[in-house]
Amino acid sequence: MHTKLILQAIFLGILQGVTEFLPISSSGHLVIAQHFCPEIARFPVSLDVILHLGTLLALCVYFWKDLIEMLLHPRLGIPVVVATFVTAGVVLPFKKIVESFFSSPQLACLMLFVTGTLLFIATKKKGNDWEQVRVLDAVKIGLAQAIAVIPGISRSGTTIVAGVLFGLKAETAARFSFLIAIPAILGAGVLELSDLHGFPLSLLLSYFLGFLASFFSGLWAIKWLLRLLSHTQNALKYFAYYCWLAGIIFLILIRFV
Repeated sequence: MHTKLILQAIFLGILQGVTEFLPISSSGHLVIAQHFCPEIARFPVSLDVILHLGTLLALCVYFWKDLIEMLLHPRLGIPVVVATFVTAGVVLPFKKIVESFFSSPQLACLMLFVTGTLLFIATKKKGNDWEQVRVLDAVKIGLAQAIAVIPGISRSGTTIVAGVLFGLKAETAARFSFLIAIPAILGAGVLELSDLHGFPLSLLLSYFLGFLASFFSGLWAIKWLLRLLSHTQNALKYFAYYCWLAGIIFLILIRFV
């Protein structure tokens, strides 16, 4: 049983790390995974917090130079702050409604189709060559991030698409998406702290390995996606195909399995 818990924690860590940053929706995959593996849902909330800390650390490690520069020159961090406040202002009043969405794997599957469509639309955008995020861009991207609280709507995918549609280069949009993920993940973790009821020491090894899995898989996903988008934004279409295919397969499995 202990080995099974360890393997599940590692699986969840990899799932969290990869899907948090690739534009395929981490929340959607988690909701669907819980449907097929009910034992996952019985993990304490504290594991979810630990896995998010792993992806948060991955972001901080990868973007440590950007973070230091923003600390030294606060003006550079204004777009990140603006996008964060816009997202929080839209999401927090509807927190209870948003939480109810996580009980429907069918909704997550349908929203994967929406994510795929948005990604595909972004591949058709031409002439986007801006390399600097303006305050107005930050407001729009912050609104896009707010929509992505619905499971199946990818946070990274939606914010990257928004950036591309508003004229940013795909790689610039992705970098900004990852930077605003830092306060977003941190804020979500703080909100989940209210649901914690002690730390189960018996699961310490499982938690630690899950944390490492989310950290290293997240670090890989960030690096790989930025490298991919530095060559062409057309690469987003492959994630669109994945979201459409995954949505269809998961809907069929939910219906017949």
